[in-house]
Parts: sequence; C-alpha cells; structure tokens
Amino acid sequence: MDHDVFGSHDEFGADLDHSEQISCPYCGESCELPIDLVGGARQEYVHDCE
Repeated sequence: MDHDVFGSHDEFGADLDHSEQISCPYCGESCELPIDLVGGARQEYVHDCE
C-alpha cells in the first residue's frame, strides 16, 4: 500500500483548505501554515529556527 503523506487527507476528515500567516516569536520569520478546522480550538506547530 502506497502512502502519500502530503496528499489528500479527505479519508481522515481533515479540511486543510484554510491557512494562517504567522510570525515566529523568536526569529521573526513569517510563514503560512495550513489550519485543520477539525483539529480543535488549539493547535500547535513546532519548527526549528534557521
């Protein structure tokens, strides 16, 4: 069975058509993150600064 990690998430019920522009509170880098509307009111994203 071939899994596409970055492909469609319809089978899981995720709606990733929404995104938010955020800025890192540490380095100030700006990026756009997909928001999972069925993921709950609070979501967390962790990424190492460059």
